[in-house]
Amino acid sequence: MPVGSLLASGAANLAFQQHSELMDLPGIVIVGPLPGDSAICSTFSGGVLAASTQPDRAAEVLDLLGSEVASKTARARGMRAPGDHC
Repeated sequence: MPVGSLLASGAANLAFQQHSELMDLPGIVIVGPLPGDSAICSTFSGGVLAASTQPDRAAEVLDLLGSEVASKTARARGMRAPGDHC
């Protein structure tokens, strides 16, 4: 069962999950990030396979994901954008 469901149903009183996955759930109060070294930063990366049949299209997707529009969206959803420090 997802963490948010456990919290909302009262089956759990405290949980740890990515901010973006909890921020819109009813009945959930986010008190903040984990302090100091307890905080975890996940880094995602992407690439285009050499054997790709659509390398230009794949590159366009990567460019979009690294754009300022995507960065603003990520921050609005409680995530860090490319270039933001953990």
